[in-house]
Amino acid sequence: MTRLILFSLLILTFTTKGQQNINPDLFGFRTSSTFVFFDTDDSLFVKKVQSLNPKVLSFPGGLGNFYHLKGSAYGFNLAEVSDNHTGKKPKVASTFNRISRKKGHQNNYIYDFINLVKNTDAKVIYNANVLTADTVEILDIINIFYENDISLIGVELGGELTNRTYKHVMTIDKYILNVKSIAMSIGRNYPELQLIAVAAPIKPQKRHVLWNKKLSKESFFDGIITHSYAKVTKGVSEFGKMISETNERKSKKETFDLYKKRAINYLFNMYPKEINQFNKIYNNKPIWVTEWNLQMSKKTANTMLQALFSANYLLEVNANPNLKNIELATFHNMAGRTLSGSMIMKKDEKEYLLSTFHPMRLLSSCFSDSHFFINRVDISDECFKYVITTDEDKIQKRIWVNWSGNSYQVEENYSNLFLQEYYSNTLYNTTLSNDSIILSEKIFKGYDLLIKPYSITVLTSINE
Repeated sequence: MTRLILFSLLILTFTTKGQQNINPDLFGFRTSSTFVFFDTDDSLFVKKVQSLNPKVLSFPGGLGNFYHLKGSAYGFNLAEVSDNHTGKKPKVASTFNRISRKKGHQNNYIYDFINLVKNTDAKVIYNANVLTADTVEILDIINIFYENDISLIGVELGGELTNRTYKHVMTIDKYILNVKSIAMSIGRNYPELQLIAVAAPIKPQKRHVLWNKKLSKESFFDGIITHSYAKVTKGVSEFGKMISETNERKSKKETFDLYKKRAINYLFNMYPKEINQFNKIYNNKPIWVTEWNLQMSKKTANTMLQALFSANYLLEVNANPNLKNIELATFHNMAGRTLSGSMIMKKDEKEYLLSTFHPMRLLSSCFSDSHFFINRVDISDECFKYVITTDEDKIQKRIWVNWSGNSYQVEENYSNLFLQEYYSNTLYNTTLSNDSIILSEKIFKGYDLLIKPYSITVLTSINE
């Protein structure tokens, strides 16, 4: 195991990004399938969510294009879903309806969502069904949030409508014609709400290029929506999910070392370039990343690799000035049944905390104050330190994200610190095996701190 002294590292590899303000609105979560599988009257579940201290929650989520206020659960009309989507959403909607009926869910899930929001004091974004709902229904939903004293930030004007599964019912011209009218109605009734339009992915496909070109000339929206799924495995993918995956190396360690390099390259190179392209097309309009995660994959699901990615994404989006136009972000899904998409999973009536849950919890207090500043220091090309300071230049937190198999010894000459470590001895360990990924929390009174391999380490100042 390699041990390196911080001072020599600083001489050899020290690089610093410009200091940035912490943006609490980047610490958000979608609730896509949460209410199908979890009960918001369950105090144990609510306490898990409260421990995350989310700043933003999104409703309804992945099937928002078919959500209706009337009816139980998500109010799906299955014929409507089948007519408007050529992919797997009809099957998913049918499954969700069946599970909801089996569990006796009679209320519309908007009220479960409101219950959860009131237990967290989070702000809210609403992704409106601009495909199959009318303007009156959308306004009624917004009014329900207001009647319940929910702090609504803004409205997503649809979701992923540039996807080819909607190609038979949605073009950019139809989108602009329909959504501009809805946006004007929302604006007249609720002028304080931000209205965020669906941008197309940055891809060479003619449909996507035309979509962005035409939408960028419009003025009825305040910002754009994009989704971010880092693809680190090779194989056949479809709609953010790997359908089949190639074995690229002889050993699991070699394979995950390859995935690690791709994940780091995505975060620090590919992603800033992608956001820069959006900035150029849309003249630096605000960006809402309303879904982000590693691409759904059986190989990387619930691994330490995914944990490191989730922590590093959150920190980097805050720290990197090239990503400053991202004004809001919500993680893929708070709770559900998928191993790769959720933080809390229910399977066979048992609840599991997945590998992304504790990194989110450990970082949540970083987002409690917009007067905090964040700064990145590169310890190596696989280990990054983020320093959180107050507006009085007092260090609040020091956070290390160590993707490497090396340990790093650092000197922290402070007497009263709270140390939290989340680590594993491989990148491919998961939370479903005992002691595969370890969480340690304790008071730190030492001088030398060893940053473990494959770890997220948080030092919090106490009474400084």
